[in-house]
Amino acid sequence: HRQLQGIPIYQASGVARKALNVFATYVAMMNQDIQKAIQFHRNPFHFKHVQVLKGGAAIDDCGPCVVMATPSMLQSGLSRDLFEAWCESSANTIIIADFAVQGTLARDILASPTHVMSRQGVKLPLRAKVEAISFSAHADFDQTRQFLEELAPPHVVLVHGEFNEMMRLRTALEREAAQKGWDRTVHTPKTDSSIFIPFMQTHTAAVRGRLAEQPAKASQTLRGVLVQRGGATDQILHPEDVSTFTKLTVGKVTHRQAVAISKPFAEVRLALEVMFEGIEGSGCLPVKSVLPSAAAGSSSDGGRLPEDEQAVCVGDIVM
Repeated sequence: HRQLQGIPIYQASGVARKALNVFATYVAMMNQDIQKAIQFHRNPFHFKHVQVLKGGAAIDDCGPCVVMATPSMLQSGLSRDLFEAWCESSANTIIIADFAVQGTLARDILASPTHVMSRQGVKLPLRAKVEAISFSAHADFDQTRQFLEELAPPHVVLVHGEFNEMMRLRTALEREAAQKGWDRTVHTPKTDSSIFIPFMQTHTAAVRGRLAEQPAKASQTLRGVLVQRGGATDQILHPEDVSTFTKLTVGKVTHRQAVAISKPFAEVRLALEVMFEGIEGSGCLPVKSVLPSAAAGSSSDGGRLPEDEQAVCVGDIVM
């Protein structure tokens, strides 16, 4: 607009200034339109009509101007300083361009109060005009509803937003799900609270070999070896069929138990042969060590153990 071309525009956000520097540095990662503009020496991240403002003193008595200042909630910083300096004049306009959180000054002035309290505790008259333009990146109700319709999740967790508005969204989502017969639970947990969502995973596997000889019945428990391979169908096999349907080798694990005793090995072997059928005296196991209570140790050949192997700490065992 020709009448507005002479009005200066200031940008007073340090975060935005740093972000623009990052964008201007990595233009090679932008889309083709931006890369083409850079080739013609037109950097879209250099705004020739927007000046960087580092402090409020630079615009004292400058006349009409536009200042984009942060933070948007007007709680502190340059935006709060400019608000308190300009809110008493009816010639000024304050535009809230972000979602105003409940409990902040930005939310309070949207209700058109006649006075506001400064940070120093001084009551200031609010004569400036207050407007709200939504530039928020948050999805609205229609976008959220469409997103949930496409995904159809059984659980929805709302974790951001004003409490009353979040409750309204929850009620609307639950009502819509009930009308359409959808299975949907909407959670609205408080900060630092936990929710429990049951999760059941469906696992599909092919039954092969001797386990597949008889058709399985409903709710029947099938016992076998689950073989999983990347990119291939999982299989449930009988242990003896593993080497037939896969390249795996079946092995055996032998367990040897060690028992601490204080009797000579000959007496132990005799007791085992008497108590358990099928044990034959096919040889003598080597005696590693004996408890200190033993008068003498016996080795595999019936002789005495060396003197330094007879007295050992608690926990000595006969292998």
